[in-house]
Amino acid sequence: MANSPDLATGNLTYKPGYTARTIRHPGLLYHHLLNTPGDAQEYRIRWIELPGNLFNGSSIGAAILLPPPQATTEPNVLLCNIAAGWGSAYLALENSNFGYSSANSKIRYGADFDIARVPMDIGYAPRAESEAGVDSLVFKYPYYPQRPVNISQSWARYLNPMIEGSNTTVVNSLMQQQIFPENPSTTARGMLASLIVNGLARTGWEGFLQGEVRTAGANGQGGLDGNYWLSGKGDVFKVDPEVSQEWVTLRVDSTLQGYAYNTLTTPPRIAIAIMTAYCLLVVGHTLYSGITGISSNAWDTIAEVTALAINSTPTAALRNTCAGISEMHIFKLPVRILVSKDEEGEGEHLELVFGKVDEEKMEERTIKSNRAYGTLPRGVKGEGKKEV
Repeated sequence: MANSPDLATGNLTYKPGYTARTIRHPGLLYHHLLNTPGDAQEYRIRWIELPGNLFNGSSIGAAILLPPPQATTEPNVLLCNIAAGWGSAYLALENSNFGYSSANSKIRYGADFDIARVPMDIGYAPRAESEAGVDSLVFKYPYYPQRPVNISQSWARYLNPMIEGSNTTVVNSLMQQQIFPENPSTTARGMLASLIVNGLARTGWEGFLQGEVRTAGANGQGGLDGNYWLSGKGDVFKVDPEVSQEWVTLRVDSTLQGYAYNTLTTPPRIAIAIMTAYCLLVVGHTLYSGITGISSNAWDTIAEVTALAINSTPTAALRNTCAGISEMHIFKLPVRILVSKDEEGEGEHLELVFGKVDEEKMEERTIKSNRAYGTLPRGVKGEGKKEV
């Protein structure tokens, strides 16, 4: 099958109404395909190395021989050419607190990628309306992969081993599943793509991460420098830029969920500024109260506060509270401790005053420092008074 119509040397009608442009492969004849090793009553595969000048972008070819409908007839042959290679992709891994983990991947396109220019395989899948839809479809080289690979015939043979204990091959077992019974070629497409991807994914399994892990402190005594990596300052591994030019780069973006403060964006900076201003206000208020404020050693116990309440004049602001408090607005009332004249006219005592107070009377009712207050019976001096 020809990748480019300009390189085709002939036409092949593989079913009524369907014709494909073809290339005559040098050194490969029809009887070579019929002599493909394996049981003639099973699905067989023959890997074919393709001339690069004629099959631009293809890595290898494959001929799949279908079991003949009758023992005396020749098998039908599916001809496929496969493009494979390496390309950038995003791999997202997520672990939850409940032990659940998930992974998903997505093709990473270049900046010049244009979905409108991607030629989809005719008859296989509809054109995607968005970039996300392209990930699950098959489209032609050179949009993806970015680095094609050449696959040799000897390497490809390892993709079709005998299944232990079943006396059959992997290709025969997969093709017999008949994922698309009405169209074996569609089943063959998925099967071949799976074999190639699985084989390439296992290539270089013995490889390991290169470079030295970045550490903190002198001579690495501080352990791994996770702050350098997680803050986005650089890579966790230190490698030689000249030696690592041909290495496969794995970019890892790590995200930690939790509470933290940082100054990387505007909202945290504003929040830190507000908190700093609030702290300064609290410190200033504390210093002002400590230097200029008035304090007292009175009402140190609940009994003293209870006595103060008993000696206070009943107020209409606390109506309907004798048998309990059932309305929340009672707790919103402002309360002060003010001076009240004795009914006998001989002294002053203190009491709790709820609600608003006439501002004109506030001056004469304000507590004076270093002065004794307390209601005393007539003729008794010094008993019951307390200095505020």
